Amino acid sequence: MASEQQHFEASRKWQEHYQKEVEDIGLNIPPPTLGQTTNDYRREMMRLLKKTFLPPSHDLYKVQMRALPADVLAGFEEMLLPACRTEAFNPLTVPKGEMREVVKTDANGLKVRNFIGQDHFTKFMMRPGKRMAIHDQRTKEWYPISPEEWRRRNYDATRCFLGSARFTR
Repeated sequence: MASEQQHFEASRKWQEHYQKEVEDIGLNIPPPTLGQTTNDYRREMMRLLKKTFLPPSHDLYKVQMRALPADVLAGFEEMLLPACRTEAFNPLTVPKGEMREVVKTDANGLKVRNFIGQDHFTKFMMRPGKRMAIHDQRTKEWYPISPEEWRRRNYDATRCFLGSARFTR
């Protein structure tokens, strides 16, 4: 039977292995804890990868990682790691209204940050529910009016949208 220190050292090797596998998708693998067996650490890391990158509709998501026997861990890792690399850049795996930051480090050590989400990043910079207001040259007031009222009053579009700017020919 292996001691706690031997399990810890073996788990550190697995941590390095997982970190090399997922460093291109921007996840930092947490270190093992003392008293945790090597296979328990592997199960927890596989569960972390599953919860972080796989959508609930994926076949591997339905597998209970904590209940896997020790002899099938290697087989599931071979399926899980490529699936995580694929799904990490799939915008449908990010909840609507959120963005996921994926930090890649190139050969020169430069960190490139990619943001993945279902919405475009500029949508989060806008104010929701912007409304248009029109400046009336005669009354010097701003107010919203309906398109019917617009046509009834026969406004000049350049005067209303550009305020007091005048164009001469």
